[in-house]
Amino acid sequence: MSARFSREGLAYRFAPAEAPVVLLFSRPAEHRDELTFEVAVRRPDGQHVLTRRVNILGSSTRGSIKELGDELSAEVKGPDWRKLLREACESVLASHRAGSPLHTVAGEMQRPAPPEWLCEGLLLKNKPNVWLGAASTGKSTLAKAICVYYAAGYRFCERPMEQGVPLYLDWEDDVDDFMRVAYDVCRNLGVWPVPLMLWRDMHGRRLRDQIESLATIIDREHVGLLVIDAIAAAGGPPSEHSSWESVALELEVALGALPPVTILGLDHVTSQQHQDGSVVPLKARGAERKVEFIRNQWTLMLDREAQAYGRHLVQWFNTKINRLKLGASFVTELLHYDAELSVVVRPLDTSTEAFERLSDTQKCVRYLQDTPAQTVAEVTWAVFGVSTRNKIESTRVLLKRAQARGLVWVDDGGRWWAKQLSANGQLPFDPEDA
Repeated sequence: MSARFSREGLAYRFAPAEAPVVLLFSRPAEHRDELTFEVAVRRPDGQHVLTRRVNILGSSTRGSIKELGDELSAEVKGPDWRKLLREACESVLASHRAGSPLHTVAGEMQRPAPPEWLCEGLLLKNKPNVWLGAASTGKSTLAKAICVYYAAGYRFCERPMEQGVPLYLDWEDDVDDFMRVAYDVCRNLGVWPVPLMLWRDMHGRRLRDQIESLATIIDREHVGLLVIDAIAAAGGPPSEHSSWESVALELEVALGALPPVTILGLDHVTSQQHQDGSVVPLKARGAERKVEFIRNQWTLMLDREAQAYGRHLVQWFNTKINRLKLGASFVTELLHYDAELSVVVRPLDTSTEAFERLSDTQKCVRYLQDTPAQTVAEVTWAVFGVSTRNKIESTRVLLKRAQARGLVWVDDGGRWWAKQLSANGQLPFDPEDA
């Protein structure tokens, strides 16, 4: 395969040196003994010449391949188009049938490095991530804000962040809304001019129908972060012959066809119980379907009590992650000023609702983080407000279990201490606490 043949997004690119045009083979379709591709011919400056669908298994002396050769001969004189098209079709056919590379795993090998982060703890690099929450939680605003932080290379929520180009696919708002948030965040950060970000209106379109053009944009613009707002709209509604499960499967296939890119999907909570804030949702339930292919999920919940007093506090809970330990719960506050917007991390107990959702073990450990060297009785009274013998003994059991998991330790005087559990002092959520 010559160097002039390559992939561009999901298309095959053929750029022969002897002809001043580029051929893009895309949208393959197989039917019986035919394998057809849509062939777009353009000049190196991007000027469109023509688009035709051809059967690459056909003969160059008759059929669609010959017709394409005749048209190209009339448009671009000089090259032997019969020979060039035969080379292009053979290259496309070989690549199409080869599929993905085969990896051999055997013998002496090194353990691969752990998964990388685009934003430490929040976005797994080149994996699908999701932020789940009810309407009006602030998901879209936070997703737009993280695009600015990523484009500028600034830490987001006090976490290390890579720098690159984000692409925001919007089924919810218009470009002015994205630009307002981008402008306000840049003003707050002191970043000017506004760094490069891409936005695309997706109203009325399904993701799977746009996958070829999106793949080309990701490759051409070197996009590192793809935001989908929102997953339910991206998959489209079910039809007479399809269910929500089949729609979700199609969405997974479409995302899997994209070049390597970090995906952040926003998904809605539809259960009234979850919207009321009584339970932290453990699965993505957008449009009443599960999106199981997501590797890393954070559940965002609005503190409604704080909202009544004019504060926008959002509680974050890492409710699913593959192969890694769940991250620490935390709280952010969205501060809206005159043409400025900031995202500030607050202590977990800033939100009474977030603190109440902690398990008894988490509450005890958090108390020891803030007030070390306490007796069991002192922990019991401070955390639970009672000091009966039974409650003290149950607290002792909680602390011993936490000690077995390496969260706390006790000194020779019987006083309990919390270990430093994370860089920001937050207590990680542990599956045993669920």
